[in-house]
Parts: sequence; C-alpha cells; structure tokens
Amino acid sequence: MIISNLFLFLILIVLIGVWLFFSIRKQNLKITIPQVLPQEGFSIPIGGYRYSESLLYGKSARLTNFKLFDDHFEFGPLNSYKLFYNKIKDVGCIKGYYGKVGVEITFNDSDKIFYAGLNKNNLREVLVFLKGKGCKLTEKGESFIAGTN
Repeated sequence: MIISNLFLFLILIVLIGVWLFFSIRKQNLKITIPQVLPQEGFSIPIGGYRYSESLLYGKSARLTNFKLFDDHFEFGPLNSYKLFYNKIKDVGCIKGYYGKVGVEITFNDSDKIFYAGLNKNNLREVLVFLKGKGCKLTEKGESFIAGTN
C-alpha cells in the first residue's frame, strides 16, 4: 500500500514537472507578428497575466491566451476579456526579477491595468505592433524599442 501511494506521488511529480517544462518553453518561443493578422487572431505566448487596479493585487494566471486582432486584443481563459486599442491610454514595459519583462497597458475609461509577462523579443514585437495601432508608448516603452533600456 505504501509503495503504491509513493509510486502515484512520483508520477504526479513527474507530470507537474513536464507541464512546467512545456509551459516555460512555450513562453520562450520567439514570434514575429505579421503585417496582416489572421481573422482568428494572432496568439502571443505569455507567462501569465494580471488585470486589476494594482499590479500587486488581482488575478494572475498561467493557463491563458493572449491574442491580437486588428482592432482589439483578447486574453484570459477562453479569451474572456476583450479590450480595444482605441481605449488604451498608454503602453509601457516593466522589468521584473531574474530578467523577466512584461507589457503594461493602462486604459482611458478604467483604473485597471493589464500586465502580461513576455520574453524580450516578444515584448519588443508587441510594443511595435501596438505603436503601429496608434497606441501611445511610455518613455520606458520607447527606450525598450530603441534598445537603450
């Protein structure tokens, strides 16, 4: 009985390790956002997101989607949130611990902040894309694109 419980526990640990490996690997994929987005949207691999009044509090999830469309982006489990580019106040970037970076988006009509963890290549791609959609970049966002950050 003890051996079978130990065996099940080890299988569970291995499965969690495999899930984490592929989750981290997916986040590190480098993407290039196409000039013309597909009708079903363009998925960006992220390490998690936060959408709340403060980046210190709120929901954070690893199992989520982040898709860009021509006039909006969607995120969350089953793309449950839909936010339009014309509602964006400004777009910046945040440097975190251990070399992590992310995009930070504030909105004109809400106190909420959207944050998504990205790798450096994908962050640059997202910042350039959003700037091309008419979104204002913060000073940090501009300097990150220029490579001076």
